Amino acid sequence: MQTLNTPSRTDQLVAPDKLSGRRVRIVFYVFLCLAASLVPHVLALAQYPALEGDGADVIRAVGGLLALAVLTFPVGVVAVLLWIPLVTSGVAPPFEAVSGLLPLFVFLGYKQWFVWIPKFVLRNSKSAELEKPGSEVS
Repeated sequence: MQTLNTPSRTDQLVAPDKLSGRRVRIVFYVFLCLAASLVPHVLALAQYPALEGDGADVIRAVGGLLALAVLTFPVGVVAVLLWIPLVTSGVAPPFEAVSGLLPLFVFLGYKQWFVWIPKFVLRNSKSAELEKPGSEVS
């Protein structure tokens, strides 16, 4: 009679040291997003001569928006596309629109970098492992 090797519950649990390292990366990522959201305020405090005039607030806010978009690219484009109508319709000023969309940026970036991409990479690595000659399916 043939026996099947089924994974035990202990094989599916994540080791505690890997879990704490993941938490540190997530906290660091959230900290980076918060720091990126402060870019418009730092640019406003710097009072750089090129950032003065009628559209200065929009230019400073775009700086923060770009910093957040880089951290969450490509999924962060969704939040950037939401920022444009908020500002152009006058619903929110540029600074407040960036701050208001910060939770969306953080959520989308978290899902992308810590859920979707690892799941995709693990799935592809498992399928590549199964395709190796001489590997057995368990």
